[in-house]
Amino acid sequence: MNPKKWVIILILPFLFFRFCTSIDTITPTQPIKDGNLLVSSGETFALGFFSPGNSSRRYVGIWYNKISEQTVVWVANRDDPINGTTGILSFNHNGNLEIYDNTQNLPVWDTNITAGSYSAQLLDSGNLVLFQGESGSGGVVWQSFDHPTNTMLPNMKLGLDRTTGREWFLTTWKSRDDPGTGEYSYRVEPSESPQLVLFKGSTRVWRMAAWLAHRSSRKPEATPNFIFNSTYVNNRDKVYTFYTLINTLNVSTLFVDELGSLKMVTWVGRWVEFYSFPKDQCDDYGRCGLYGYCDSNNGVEFECTCLPGYEPRSAKEWYLRDASGGCIKKREALSMCQNGEGFVKVANAKIPDTSKARVRISLSIHECKAECLRNCSCLAFTSEAEGGARANCFTWHENLMDARRFPSGGLDFGYMAPEFTIDGIFSTKSDIFSLGVIVLEIISGKRNRKFHHVDHDLNLLGHAWKLWIDGKASELIDPLMEGSFSMSTVLRCIQIGLLCVQKCPEDRPTMSSVVSMLISDTIVLAQPKQPGFYIDRSPKETQERSPTQSCPSINEVTISHLDGR
Repeated sequence: MNPKKWVIILILPFLFFRFCTSIDTITPTQPIKDGNLLVSSGETFALGFFSPGNSSRRYVGIWYNKISEQTVVWVANRDDPINGTTGILSFNHNGNLEIYDNTQNLPVWDTNITAGSYSAQLLDSGNLVLFQGESGSGGVVWQSFDHPTNTMLPNMKLGLDRTTGREWFLTTWKSRDDPGTGEYSYRVEPSESPQLVLFKGSTRVWRMAAWLAHRSSRKPEATPNFIFNSTYVNNRDKVYTFYTLINTLNVSTLFVDELGSLKMVTWVGRWVEFYSFPKDQCDDYGRCGLYGYCDSNNGVEFECTCLPGYEPRSAKEWYLRDASGGCIKKREALSMCQNGEGFVKVANAKIPDTSKARVRISLSIHECKAECLRNCSCLAFTSEAEGGARANCFTWHENLMDARRFPSGGLDFGYMAPEFTIDGIFSTKSDIFSLGVIVLEIISGKRNRKFHHVDHDLNLLGHAWKLWIDGKASELIDPLMEGSFSMSTVLRCIQIGLLCVQKCPEDRPTMSSVVSMLISDTIVLAQPKQPGFYIDRSPKETQERSPTQSCPSINEVTISHLDGR
């Protein structure tokens, strides 16, 4: 064979090897021009010039290399595009990576570092990293993960370095055609109890306690399509969160779109949405105002109510479906501190805004409760602790804001006796009231909180009472129960249920009396009086109604977690 051919055969593989090993790296002698690509070693990501949507302007970005639908995850010169295809990404004489327009020799973007770098490498994580010194011996001096745009990739931090002041946060594109800095941002809001907050400008749109986001990610049973783990770090120097994929072969990413929605999507031949926030009106920050409580599945038109012991500041505004004014204490002069006060459990709740919450470490749930009871300004508490464990205790001393009920979880919110809701007092007779509600629910086959009747606006208790005084109590019975029990037995149970839900606690029977009434037909039952929460839910009467009877009560029982004083 011709010796020259041997030389060519030997040289070509060598050149090809050099080309393949340097395809993920930029050096001072190997820039990237418009039309060229930098591809990570595993070919997961690519870097180059691109034009978004219908725009003709050119930007340097990073996108998924093997996905047919170009999905950009980072943009360098997002606010300073180049007109035309004459852009170059290269190192300048100071060792900064910069983008410039070759026709005008005009820089539009650079890495702005003081320590010069020698090379830039696109990693398979999607991170563009600048190294100092030949072969990167001087370590990392800059990385794109420290300057995110609208997308949070696995292992990318979201949070704050308290020592340097560096913040890692996401900002939306202006539009699908313009990756410039938009009006929405997603960041960690540092405080004693940091939160993940979605902002529009400086206005909160949605938020979640950072430690709760970490806890929910560790419970796959809560999410059938569980695909990631979340890590939350909070110490003296830093507070941040990041996530990793359980199956590294999956392609999943978190981003904030130009309309202000936080989304996680997974690629399965197309992008499929895993979750999105805000997802309903109760996700909107402060939807029901101070001391309001939002439940989008409450069975009525308006999703806002007040926390127990509070009422709308303006009944007229709430009638017009405007709860921005929030709620106020039903009896402003009432003070229960160190006077046998109780807590009421608000189950299935998104805890209130924690920006002003106080945190005590390593307390059990019972110690957390005691901590709140010792301080007369404490309004509510909750804890990270589960069972008998010790963990962070959170207490609120002002402005309970942005509480809501989650739509799923399988737990009831709980029935609150009227003496607690009106006066903030919880007694042993409150359990009797709850029992009475349950009895009437079982007999009617209806839920009190979601009850609706075509002929009136009464709740289930009011409906049962109306039928009783009209001599039509049999109409309350669920048709499915007919024939299963004697009519006299069922009517007796209705009467017992109504005795249990009487407005004044002193009129209600004790638990032992209830048991005796149920097992013995010889005990003569008293005639029940008007029940608590006997309300017609028409707006006019809601506006005009005022308490007409004051009932004494005795504080003997407390229940807790998440708990409001």
